[in-house]
Amino acid sequence: TLQKLVDEHTKSKRELENSIDRLKIDLTAKLEENESLKKSKSVIEKDHADVTAILKEKMADTKAANEIEQLKNQVMRLSEQMTYLNIEQSDLNDQLTKVEAENTNLNKELASLK
Repeated sequence: TLQKLVDEHTKSKRELENSIDRLKIDLTAKLEENESLKKSKSVIEKDHADVTAILKEKMADTKAANEIEQLKNQVMRLSEQMTYLNIEQSDLNDQLTKVEAENTNLNKELASLK
């Protein structure tokens, strides 16, 4: 019976040692996985920072493009107003020419009456 107890103790000790070895292997694998995850996290954080910078740049480009479009629209409106004013000026010049001609005729009539 003493031998039986020694055998059981030896068996239990071997099982514990095997269990400890498996736990060491598992722990090593987990540590390696953790290191890999840390590296992945670092890469992801860098990529995130890069993407954020690109997005900010694109947003600035979009804002500038919108401002340019607004300025183009303003120029177009001003050009339309300028065209309208040029037409108006031409009409006024025509009227002025008629008034001056009429004035000349009236001056001639006045001179002939004197």
